[in-house]
Amino acid sequence: ADIKGVKGVGGGLTKRDDSLQNGIVNFIGVDSLSGTLTKLVALGGRVIQPKQAMPGYGYIALCADTENNIFGLFQDDKNAR
Repeated sequence: ADIKGVKGVGGGLTKRDDSLQNGIVNFIGVDSLSGTLTKLVALGGRVIQPKQAMPGYGYIALCADTENNIFGLFQDDKNAR
């Protein structure tokens, strides 16, 4: 949902800090970010950026799978601080 609560595909754009940085990072919504990160590591994945709060929205983390594909995880939590 967007910031007004309208259901749909969400997303965001950020400035690239490194001209060699390339591509899109897809985020996957999960019920429990901490639990998902624990399972990710147990299955051979890596946490690149640990869980951090996005106040008023939820929590995010950046990860890599066993083939070094980068993806993000998002847990919705309007009380995130």
